[in-house]
Amino acid sequence: MYKLIFYSRNNKPLLKDLLEQLRKQDKPLEVGKIYDFLDNLEKYGPKINSAFKPKATKALGDGLFELRPLPNRIFFIFEKNDEIVVLHGFIKTTNKTPPQEIEKAKKEKKEYERSKKWIKLWRIKRES
Repeated sequence: MYKLIFYSRNNKPLLKDLLEQLRKQDKPLEVGKIYDFLDNLEKYGPKINSAFKPKATKALGDGLFELRPLPNRIFFIFEKNDEIVVLHGFIKTTNKTPPQEIEKAKKEKKEYERSKKWIKLWRIKRES
């Protein structure tokens, strides 16, 4: 079993925006599908495509992946210790994932990695 970590800003997971948007649009089936895909990502990790559904995820390069509960997309990265960091999600309205959404996810990935380094430095300094 893998552990999902939801990347947050101001104590609010980025994925929450997508879920709130879908609820406002009265799309409970899409919300349910997102939770189903997240549950299976947590259960199978990198083997989700073979164990759950082919093409459930897609590698986008540089360690960035997208979870694909149609028609939505959710970006994530794999971390050490069987952790998966869930970034933001969006409602996909075109055939291809828009480049600006991928760039946004890459920026979030860098922010996460930078904050992780600060946390480690803080722990080391505090233990000294």
